[in-house]
Amino acid sequence: MSYLFLAFLGSALISLLFFNRQRPRKWRRALIIIIALIGLGGSLMPVAAANSNKTSQHQVDVRENKATRANSSALKKQLAIKKKEASQLTKQVASQSRLVKKQQKASESESVRAASASIAAASQASEAAQQQAAIQASQQAQQAASAQQVEQMVTIAPNSGKKYHLDPNCRGLSRANSTTTMPLSQAQAEGYTLCRWED
Repeated sequence: MSYLFLAFLGSALISLLFFNRQRPRKWRRALIIIIALIGLGGSLMPVAAANSNKTSQHQVDVRENKATRANSSALKKQLAIKKKEASQLTKQVASQSRLVKKQQKASESESVRAASASIAAASQASEAAQQQAAIQASQQAQQAASAQQVEQMVTIAPNSGKKYHLDPNCRGLSRANSTTTMPLSQAQAEGYTLCRWED
């Protein structure tokens, strides 16, 4: 119902009761209290809307955290695959070295020298694969760490210095006229530092 309709209805009922003196005064008082409560109920609506906005923002943050965890688990699976490949290459190198030793016992020929060269190449390839797996693991860890930092939101009071606050209810924000939120990485890039109350 619209407020205009309620106001019209209330004024009509009050005027009826006022001009019709047969009803006792307690009915008029009860009617005035009911109309006042209806009017106050409408002023509480913006508070409910603000609470629903906070809830929806929290749900978005939870979804983003789940997506980051899924991405992190996928990176861990890729790392495990790379490690398996490196161990397989190591096994191949070991088997080839055994073969070369058998051939060296049989005879010293050009074919043995070629096999030893292939073993050396295979061992170099194995070492390169292990180094690549280690480099990829460190890069994936850095990406996961940077993804975690990007998701973390901090509160900043633009008029009160170059400090960021992890807690929106921090003591350092008590005198701030206005606050804004931004990702932690952006705040650090703009030169903001952690509030001394949150160390």
